[in-house]
Amino acid sequence: MNPDNKAAPVASGGEGMRAFTPASYPANPSNTTIRPDRPEWLAAKKSGDAGETLVADVLRAIGLAVTRITTPGTADLAISGRIEVKTDRRALTTGNVAIEVSFKGGPSGVMNESAGAWAYVIGENIYLISRVALLALVEQWRITERPCGEGARCVLIPLEELKAVAVVIDGKGGER
Repeated sequence: MNPDNKAAPVASGGEGMRAFTPASYPANPSNTTIRPDRPEWLAAKKSGDAGETLVADVLRAIGLAVTRITTPGTADLAISGRIEVKTDRRALTTGNVAIEVSFKGGPSGVMNESAGAWAYVIGENIYLISRVALLALVEQWRITERPCGEGARCVLIPLEELKAVAVVIDGKGGER
C-alpha cells in the first residue's frame, strides 16, 4: 500500500477498493486482542468493510460522491455532493408528494436543480432519492401536473411510489 495514497474510490464488487492487510499495521505485541493477524480481527474487518461498502453504495445511489479513506484511525468515508431538502406537510394526509417542476412558465425545482439527490421530509421520515430516479417518477406521473402555489406547478407522486424507490430513514434514527 502506498502510504501517500490516503483515499481510494469505493466501487461495487471490490473494484478500486483498498483492503487493509496485516502488513499495513504495526505489530502490537503488548495487546494481542487487537492484532490484525488474528482470525477474529480479520473476520471483524471483513464485516466492517462490507458495511462501509453498503453505506457507500446507498449514498452513491442517491447521487453523492463517496471516497473510502484508507488512513487508519480516521473516518471511513468522505462524502461530497448536493442534496435539496424539501418538507411536504400535506403528503401524509393526501397520500401524494408534490414535486415542483415549473415556476412562472420556466423549469424549476427538480427540472433545473443542480442537486444530485433530494431529501423529502414527510412526517418523521426522510426519503432520500437521486435526482435521476426522481425525474423518472416525475415523467411517469406527469399526467397529475397541476398548479401548486403562486405561479408554481407540481407533479403529484403517490407517497407509496416514492417509498418504493427512495432510501427511507426514520427521523428517530433508524433506516427502514
